[in-house]
Amino acid sequence: MNRTDSIRRGLRRLYPRELLWNKYKLTGAQRLVMIVWGLALSQIASPVGSSIYFLITQVSYQVRYRSTVTTLWYLKDTWDRLPVHIQNLLGQHWFASPSAPLWWVDARHDTRHVLIGLIGILLVRSLTIGFKENPRPRASTLRIVLSPFAVLAIGTAVAAALIAFFAKVFPAVLRIGFVSGSTWLTEWLGKDSWQLTLIGVVAGLAAKWAFDPVADTFQLMSIENQLAAGDTERWWWHWFYPPNYRARFAYLKASGHEPQRHGKAMGVALIMSAPVFLFLLGFGIWLVYFGPASTAG
Repeated sequence: MNRTDSIRRGLRRLYPRELLWNKYKLTGAQRLVMIVWGLALSQIASPVGSSIYFLITQVSYQVRYRSTVTTLWYLKDTWDRLPVHIQNLLGQHWFASPSAPLWWVDARHDTRHVLIGLIGILLVRSLTIGFKENPRPRASTLRIVLSPFAVLAIGTAVAAALIAFFAKVFPAVLRIGFVSGSTWLTEWLGKDSWQLTLIGVVAGLAAKWAFDPVADTFQLMSIENQLAAGDTERWWWHWFYPPNYRARFAYLKASGHEPQRHGKAMGVALIMSAPVFLFLLGFGIWLVYFGPASTAG
């Protein structure tokens, strides 16, 4: 190494932006805390995913006006006999009976576990996403709106491909699991549970290019609102914000970042979504541990 290269490397080490990055990037202890956050969030995925699956596919939503009852949403029969409905729509005669084929009876329940894995990894990534030395570009409004559809499309394609692969090539893998009277063990480690949940996690990771910029943008918007309001870190932040959020807040504040004002839309959206999320969590806990899903497998 010549002297010029040595000087250049020394200057790079002294560059203020890199010094700030080295000061505020996560330490080993903070990364351990992030793992704990991730494990805690993963446990939320099971009841929330079960709630979403049950409320979308199994519940009838109706309005009554005097003696007239109007059904707004009811997908139980459509979902429970989906292959039969598809054959009828296409004018085919694949199945001799109008009842759902046996393979679909198992597959439609498998969807719940895949959904749990997908929601779990998205929950973890949404709150534990780390800020980078070279920041991600902000997600546009169009990308934010389209991201749920992109994640769902990518996740469905990857999950279907993996399930088909294991069913054809390694079917024995799908039969490995614990048999237990514990609902928690059955939910996470039972036969056809952990494999499908893991497939959902992989499907979510495959869709991260569509999800990560959106999660990063929402985190940045939240921090910028606090910076614009002149907020400083409080002691209770340690209980409500993970280390990556606090580190990014401190980094942007120390670097003199000029925040964009995003109005009150995010705050309103969070306030409105909080009770919905709590309902999904509470209803899902009842559903998984005390209701129909506790015996459905």
